[in-house]
Amino acid sequence: MHRSECERVQHRRAGAYSVEVSKLAQSQKLVATGQASATAAIGAGTLTFDFGTISGGTFDAVTGKYTGAGFASNGAGIKTVTIDASNNSLAGIRDASTLQYRRERHHRE
Repeated sequence: MHRSECERVQHRRAGAYSVEVSKLAQSQKLVATGQASATAAIGAGTLTFDFGTISGGTFDAVTGKYTGAGFASNGAGIKTVTIDASNNSLAGIRDASTLQYRRERHHRE
């Protein structure tokens, strides 16, 4: 919920309410070689995120890869995170990605 929606919920009167869930999000995973440390440098570059839907194709649970699948962006736009010497560890990538998400979210509110 956006902040304004949360504030509206807090001011409602006590009573019985029902909620209908129309669709649940599905988790996704990335498969990569393991890292020995969350703080060791692992490289630099740019991470690009584009959220959407994978359709068709076949998922191989062993390799974690789809073959013959199509991808349709949800239209929210591509987001990037630059990885450099200041954030080039697993912990740094996590923190930089979280910071970018918070900036985008704050910008939308």
